[in-house]
Amino acid sequence: MLNQKSLFTKLAAVSMVASMMLATPVMAATNDTGDKDAQNGIVKTTYEDENGTWTEGMIGGNPEGVETCWLAYGPLYQYPSEGGTWQYGFWNAKVRSYYTVNRCHGSTVKLNGKTSRSVNTASGKKSIAELWAIQSDSNDQYFYRVC
Repeated sequence: MLNQKSLFTKLAAVSMVASMMLATPVMAATNDTGDKDAQNGIVKTTYEDENGTWTEGMIGGNPEGVETCWLAYGPLYQYPSEGGTWQYGFWNAKVRSYYTVNRCHGSTVKLNGKTSRSVNTASGKKSIAELWAIQSDSNDQYFYRVC
């Protein structure tokens, strides 16, 4: 009787280990040569106006805004392929988009139909776009641009 219990215990342990191994996802590093910005969730748009050609990056990939239950808590950082540092998110009662790069650039932030767009900012200076906000389930969008 003791051997049957011991055998049953061993079989139960082996089947539990096997089921855990089968249900555990395996992750492997890949050498993906795709667009770094797209991998980081940045969607880009290039357009022309009377001032020239612009490239604009938006986080989230949804033209209606970042799909979250709450505002994107920040500061969050991205390093776009155009260079520089893009800082965005909600902190200290404002939604913000700051961008610094060594060329003409700017920032935009949108929240529930309101827009704050920075001026075209000189190379090496921080572009600033901010709107007052409270943490709620809102539609926030963050942009940077280069000219």
